[in-house]
Amino acid sequence: MPDLRIDLQQRYASDDAVVVEVIISGHHLGVWRGLPPTGRSVNFPLCGIFVFDKDDRLAGEKIYYDRATVLRQLGMFHEPDRMVGRIATVIIANGSTDDLSNGFGTAPNIGFGLLTK
Repeated sequence: MPDLRIDLQQRYASDDAVVVEVIISGHHLGVWRGLPPTGRSVNFPLCGIFVFDKDDRLAGEKIYYDRATVLRQLGMFHEPDRMVGRIATVIIANGSTDDLSNGFGTAPNIGFGLLTK
């Protein structure tokens, strides 16, 4: 994301830890976790927890964000209560596209890319 932006929302500190809440935004113009660029914009909250040892050196970090939100914004995740989400759920559950009937009707020819096994 050449236009990656990290906007600090909150910062909390103690003697041995710092917690930050940020908003990440930008455009998906490069490969991310194997996903080719979509050109779509993303905007999502992220929480980072940084723990320090007795010498004030970074001892660990934990990063939390909702990956489903990011994938939805990139067009790769669909809620199961919508037709595309139902089809994706059947494909993932069955491991193939052989049987898409399962009460969902006839499926259109849709390429799911990373959603198939």
